[in-house]
Amino acid sequence: AGCDALPDHVMREVLEKSDHVPLFLEEVTRMLAQSAGAVESIPRTLRELLSARLDGLPVSTRDVIRVGSVIGRRFSRELLLSVSEKQPAAVDEAIDILLDAAIFLTEGDGYSFKHVLLRDEAYDHIPRAARVPLTLHGGSGPDDEHFRKAIAAGINIVHINTELRVAWRRGLEEG
Repeated sequence: AGCDALPDHVMREVLEKSDHVPLFLEEVTRMLAQSAGAVESIPRTLRELLSARLDGLPVSTRDVIRVGSVIGRRFSRELLLSVSEKQPAAVDEAIDILLDAAIFLTEGDGYSFKHVLLRDEAYDHIPRAARVPLTLHGGSGPDDEHFRKAIAAGINIVHINTELRVAWRRGLEEG
């Protein structure tokens, strides 16, 4: 359903709720198209709207969204694989779903969140107990080159990586 197909009262409601914020308008339009124009289903705030959007994604994508959100706005497949507990095929499948859903965008030889607010909302969805180990492993923000240099310098991250993954998984389960 395009915007020109919406009745005037629906358009007024959308404009009122969005306060003309482009991301909100885009997300509301997407939601209306998926819910056959049910205005009452529109969340009142952009945060609620983004949260509902993330909650509507397949469970199989959540690990990749969480890992990506901790790494930052931009990241490579290799970095996702190094932090995620999923097998490469599962990470690739989640990336494809997130690209199709316009949560991730292709950027150069990596990916980025479509909008920093989507990244922030995804990060806020991570249970607190799981944030620390995940942040320690993948979320300090350095690009892949810094990780390669650290490994080349002989820093042993395998043991730390394993302990952090166990603590992160425990945190998710207890979270």
